[in-house]
Amino acid sequence: KKRFRAGQSTAMASSQDINTDRIVCPYLDTINRTALDFDFEHSCSVSLESSPHIYACLVCGKFFRGKGKQTPAYTHAVEEG
Repeated sequence: KKRFRAGQSTAMASSQDINTDRIVCPYLDTINRTALDFDFEHSCSVSLESSPHIYACLVCGKFFRGKGKQTPAYTHAVEEG
């Protein structure tokens, strides 16, 4: 595993820039902060349920229900990958 400085993309890092203090997640650049809105009651965008197991997609900002493989949350994660 390569380690990079905070705020540095993996593409821009060179061997002299490697820092052993922190691991940078390669998926952080996929989070769309402008699409995220947590100021309302969450409900699944597929089933419209508002159960306790509602999760936000950090890429598109939609909410999905589920914790298992046969749920809208799992299906969305696999399809959108």
